[in-house]
Amino acid sequence: MVIKPLKDRTDMDDTALDAPEKGVRRWRLAGWIATGLLVVLLGLVLIAPGLIDWNAYKDRFETMMSTALGRQVVIAGDLSFRTLPTPALRAADVRIGNVPDGRADYLAKAERLDAVVALFPLLRGDIRIRRIELTAPEIALERTADGRGNWQLGGEAPKEPDISETDSAMAAISVDDFVVRKGTLSFYDAQSMQEFKASAIELRLVAESLSGPFQGQARMQVADVPLDLSIKASRFERAARVPVSVTMTVRDAKATLSGWFRLQDADAHMRKWPWRQE
Repeated sequence: MVIKPLKDRTDMDDTALDAPEKGVRRWRLAGWIATGLLVVLLGLVLIAPGLIDWNAYKDRFETMMSTALGRQVVIAGDLSFRTLPTPALRAADVRIGNVPDGRADYLAKAERLDAVVALFPLLRGDIRIRRIELTAPEIALERTADGRGNWQLGGEAPKEPDISETDSAMAAISVDDFVVRKGTLSFYDAQSMQEFKASAIELRLVAESLSGPFQGQARMQVADVPLDLSIKASRFERAARVPVSVTMTVRDAKATLSGWFRLQDADAHMRKWPWRQE
């Protein structure tokens, strides 16, 4: 009787012995392929925006913003957007139109607007603005002869928004750093023919959300007099009184004003304020 030696494992039937291993290999290969495709797609999503000529879409942006604000919005300069290393938008020579009978040609304009948004909170659905910087903005507020303020946006009779929804939406957006460089702010009252103007404005503001709390510092020139401001305010709610503190420094003199402010009374204060610049 002849006893034959067992076959080596490599000589046995691959189909019978290696089927489980082959299945594992196939799943492993499929996993690597899916991961590679995901990486490629993610790379395209992150890199592609930097390769697009966003100036071709300026008309759409202008139309959307004009509809939202009820004023003509123009981006006369270049428009660009990137996603790496963080999502960032840049728009040059941005202008927001004034009311038809306004004194100035615009309500606001800026030489450049830069906005940087945190990427990972955005993927979770949260909006965390790392930085907004306005370069050489000019804001021209006016009260027309019939008593209307040009800062009232959205048309003649805008729909009253739901207060709770508005407050909730504002509270969901945080701003780490809001910067203004070489800014100008003016106010003209067509009824009293009085005018106020602040120039050379340098501002830095930090906000936990768009509704506050706020903390910031500003420096400006008012009637050729240097003025430094330190501002602190709690969270704003439309129907609530909010504590506000402003410290003003003019040369060697310093004064602190503290009080309460309510958003729904803001327009009334703007109408009653004398805005007298000595």
